[in-house]
Amino acid sequence: MNERYDFAPLLKKSNYGQGWDVPLKFEVFVLKGELKDSFHHAIVIKDSKGEFGCVTLELGKEDGVVVARSRVYQKKSEDHLEKMGMIDKIKVKVGGKKMRMKPTMNILAQIAGNILRKMGNYDTLDNNCQDFCNHFLGHIGLSDKQYPTTPEIIANYAVAGTSAATTSSGARSCIVM
Repeated sequence: MNERYDFAPLLKKSNYGQGWDVPLKFEVFVLKGELKDSFHHAIVIKDSKGEFGCVTLELGKEDGVVVARSRVYQKKSEDHLEKMGMIDKIKVKVGGKKMRMKPTMNILAQIAGNILRKMGNYDTLDNNCQDFCNHFLGHIGLSDKQYPTTPEIIANYAVAGTSAATTSSGARSCIVM
């Protein structure tokens, strides 16, 4: 996989490096923007027992192209986290066959990387952090938690005077895993 879309090196620096291929049950959250009712800005994932902590999958951009960003997540008082659900089985392709299996951080990182690879260039209206979050939720079986993005919603968001913040890593405060 192109290193630009590869979450593995980033996630392996976290506690998940020790449990990279361990089948786990995960809690999935969405980190929203500055306003409680704003867009999904990040996916936050935590193993259900809390052994490995919380990590993010973030969508960054370099030269207009989406890139993988990840960090250990520690909640701040101003953060708006919304629990999307628990995943203990996901559909994956193995040898051309679709199977349901317990997820591992390795599998989740591959799913997120494949989404980024297909996204291509960043676009504020239709290829953004919100879209990444929606695709990721759909791929892990939480499509009922997707949040619609339309030009009207984006225009209303922009008129409200909010904008996506930039994190210290240079990533837009978008996707967290």
